[in-house]
Amino acid sequence: MSNVIIDPTCPEFNRGSFCYQPYYIYAGLKETIGHMEDVVLVEDFNAANIDSLPYINDARHRPKYWIAFWSHSQLEQVRTLLRFLPDRSATVFGYEHLIKHHQMPFHRVDPEILRQGMAASPKYFNEFKHVLLSDCDMHLAEYQGQVYPLCTSYGCPNACSFCPSSANQPKRITLPLNEVLNMLEYMESQGRTNIHFTDEDFFFDTNRTAKIAKWLSARKCKWQIIALSSAYNLLRFLTTYGAGLLHTAGFKLIEVGLETADAEQSKALGKDFLLCEQLAEQCTVPILWLTMTFAPGETIETLGATGRFLTKHGMQPNHLYPRIVTNGTVGGLGQFFTLYEGTPGFYEAQNTGIILSSRPLRLIPSYVPISFLDSRIHSQREVTAAEQYWYRLYRVNPPMSSYVGQRISEAILNWDISEEGILSLAISSRLGVIQ
Repeated sequence: MSNVIIDPTCPEFNRGSFCYQPYYIYAGLKETIGHMEDVVLVEDFNAANIDSLPYINDARHRPKYWIAFWSHSQLEQVRTLLRFLPDRSATVFGYEHLIKHHQMPFHRVDPEILRQGMAASPKYFNEFKHVLLSDCDMHLAEYQGQVYPLCTSYGCPNACSFCPSSANQPKRITLPLNEVLNMLEYMESQGRTNIHFTDEDFFFDTNRTAKIAKWLSARKCKWQIIALSSAYNLLRFLTTYGAGLLHTAGFKLIEVGLETADAEQSKALGKDFLLCEQLAEQCTVPILWLTMTFAPGETIETLGATGRFLTKHGMQPNHLYPRIVTNGTVGGLGQFFTLYEGTPGFYEAQNTGIILSSRPLRLIPSYVPISFLDSRIHSQREVTAAEQYWYRLYRVNPPMSSYVGQRISEAILNWDISEEGILSLAISSRLGVIQ
């Protein structure tokens, strides 16, 4: 029997967490049953190549089809596959709550398959077309070379109100330390020393992280490493071990989920902005502050608070690779709040905002909270020549007229395209052009 893993094409190129499951499952199956059965990975599937899929009419030898469904934008392709593949030969994996919402045959992947797949994935990088995706560069322009994603833990128990990763896998699957070191040793043997740790929080166990960092520090090669952390756990690490260990281990950048610099909105999202303020003053390894725009409770004031924080602690565009400048910068709006079935704040958000698209993408606005639309513009100044950069980046025009005294909902009525108006006024809020 063949196992055919199908990953439908998708405009969502910013992956992470369960979006990487096709690769982990492929590697996990190759390790566990590859000597007995064929394992095939079909990347970038679209309807045009459905006839090229392995297909056997004889039910006794029919392939088992694993269909990935991790983005809303894949819906029609998944439906097409379920309609035209042989009956009961296909199951769907990926984002559980989305799959069940559409009443599809959900397949819960064996955690052991995922664990083995994470550990073995470096052995199969040469067989993947798109494993790198959003993790393919060093983010910081001063560092060069291709970057490889490694995952040492999968899932997150934090249950932030907006986060699908935690909703999909609330119990963390963790690789033992020896498997992590074996994985890194293999990468070193291949000359692949630019690493992006794609764990939801690489610092969740500070002692484990320190052991990995000490091992990296003792090697003769030159590592260049990116990792993701919560503000709380990175602060814990710095308190115990200091930033020096991270520098000697080769950590060049740490991504931290800021989301918003407004303390009240941060708390509602399950975050603590005060920890980010402390971290910004203490950490000497560069931090890319990941932000989210248009979450429930967003206003002109909350966007302005985030803009002021990033003016002081954010990155300059010329220090980043071009595709990264929309995050961690004063005018970059980061990811946009996305409604994910199963998240703690899903139903509340539906009742407190306007849904722009039923096929949301994280890098395009699909939801606008009423709190933002109800925000009143108290003052407005001219856009400076330097600030024009941010409007060009998002391909929108800056607000030309004075909207003082109007609500956002009134101001965008003067725009031909409502999305353009929303984006322009969000950028203006970040920059302090409107307050």
